[in-house]
Amino acid sequence: MASRRDHMEGIHAAGTHLSKCRLKFAAAEGAYGTFMGHQSAVVEAAAQGARREVSRLLESGNIPIQDLNYAIFQAAKRGHKYILQTLIDAGGTDLDAAMEAAGWSGHMHIVDELMLSGHVHIGRAFLGAMLACREDMIAHLISVADADGLESGLRVGASLIWSRAPEEVDFLSHVIDRLVKAGAKTFEDALLSSCNGTAILHLNGRSILQKSKIFDRLVSESSNLTKDFYNSLLLQACVCFLYRMTILEAGDAALVDHCDVSVFVCESVPFLPKVKRMQHILESGTATQDMLKIFSILFRNGIGLISSQLQAFVDVPIEKARALLQIGEPSQGGQQAAGAPSSRVCIESRAEWPLKMMKYLLTQCGVNSECAIEQAVASSTHLGVMLPVLELLVGCDCLAITDPYVVLAFATAFRQTAAIQYLLDIIPKPVNVRPMMEAFKTAASENIGPEGVLFLLHLNFLDDPKATLRAASMVAELEDTTPDLKLWLREEWSKEAYNAGVQTGSSHYLNLMRVIKRGQGRLCIRELPAQLQAAIGYLPLYKDCCKTPGTLLSQRQKGELVEALCHLYRGSRKVSEAEILRADKAKLLLLLGACLPEWSQIPANSDVRTPMTLCNNRI
Repeated sequence: MASRRDHMEGIHAAGTHLSKCRLKFAAAEGAYGTFMGHQSAVVEAAAQGARREVSRLLESGNIPIQDLNYAIFQAAKRGHKYILQTLIDAGGTDLDAAMEAAGWSGHMHIVDELMLSGHVHIGRAFLGAMLACREDMIAHLISVADADGLESGLRVGASLIWSRAPEEVDFLSHVIDRLVKAGAKTFEDALLSSCNGTAILHLNGRSILQKSKIFDRLVSESSNLTKDFYNSLLLQACVCFLYRMTILEAGDAALVDHCDVSVFVCESVPFLPKVKRMQHILESGTATQDMLKIFSILFRNGIGLISSQLQAFVDVPIEKARALLQIGEPSQGGQQAAGAPSSRVCIESRAEWPLKMMKYLLTQCGVNSECAIEQAVASSTHLGVMLPVLELLVGCDCLAITDPYVVLAFATAFRQTAAIQYLLDIIPKPVNVRPMMEAFKTAASENIGPEGVLFLLHLNFLDDPKATLRAASMVAELEDTTPDLKLWLREEWSKEAYNAGVQTGSSHYLNLMRVIKRGQGRLCIRELPAQLQAAIGYLPLYKDCCKTPGTLLSQRQKGELVEALCHLYRGSRKVSEAEILRADKAKLLLLLGACLPEWSQIPANSDVRTPMTLCNNRI
């Protein structure tokens, strides 16, 4: 098995660094007020160009890193060179956002200053300049960029094609022409970037032909395409369109806020306006035509390289494509479910298109190399559509080509809980501990948040509670484990966490007894039935533990639950303390549920939490 870091590089090469998108740029201008609740003094001073005030505030100390980074962004955006340097010297680290801000706002002297540091790439400035359509900044960047910088500019331009409004596409085409004339020539990388960009949610209906010409040029000029690369390219496009169709079907406008540029540059500059509403992004019926148009270009240029079967989809009408892929007609008014909104009726099968196209490529065209499969899995992980891709690969007997434990590491690192559950179900039993632990350690060291790893623990991924808890303790001490995960493992899954849970349970019981025995309110709790008294004290704990996924409680949860049951059953002779200490999650919840009113009892795991909820709701 290759090294963990080698496998994780595939994740980063596949597309967007979502961790940076959500965490590194949490202090974005559009979201900063929500994230912080206020504008800190140092941020305001940097925005106003108050150099002395910035210095005074920095000397006072205790400036949070997120405030420093947002102040850096403000200084770069407004061209305050000396304030920017002061903030960097004080420990600010987000030079990438500063570079994008400088490119967007046109401050060439800031770009030049940041380039001297050697820690930031000129591609970030290209991104800002292209988004703002700044001809002067593009000219400056091309004049100072080295060969790598020009190639980076070409990749960024290619990735932005599908996300820009019609009036901006001509500018992008012009920029790409200038970059090529200046020496950019890695069209293969640019093509891959553009295929990542097919997942965007911008209205393409009016400008698809214009955008397709640019895309066609990238394909035709990619002279060194290999079969493996083209295989990866085709599956990558399928995954990206699956994401796009899934968003359409979900109608979740909240997701649009994270994807108003392209997936390849989801870590976009913070000052971009948010996309307004879903209906302004895609007109009804354009999504499938866009997909077929892009695939037509890809297939036309890949017939000789991949398979003659691709010819069937070159410039094919939508109805013929529907027949070839065996996709049923969309349901119409009379067939829709009672009460279903009419706007929903015609998009029920949209997500079926990219899945059926992927199946056609895998089974009819031989697009099933290990490289292509791994790329598709990694891309689906980034885009949050991993489960349907895995199900399709398993159905086509293609997932066996890849290492399932590597795929599990992908899913866990990127918090794909449904995919984690699915993979644990299909991985052969008994569990092969060595590769399973390798996947666990990989996810612990390369993740965008602890939720996936915690979910894996709750599912008892080693099929042995003691072994799973030992794994949690071991990973908590590894140097490579991310700091936030280390904190969670120590506070929730260690022996110390168990003892803390017991202490919390004991304190809670004493407080509850004081309220019952000494309460002076109008409601005399001690006069209530015993089950209602228990519900007042322990219903929140019961609900929280029931809603925790899997068969394992965290050590802190278990400690608190065990202590509660020891008090509730003390002297009852129904169950001994030793039995409580040996009980698993199901038995513990059964015992607590028996102490509560019948109306309050809920099935265990009836509400499996989302990854973020799992971390945000402590008992």
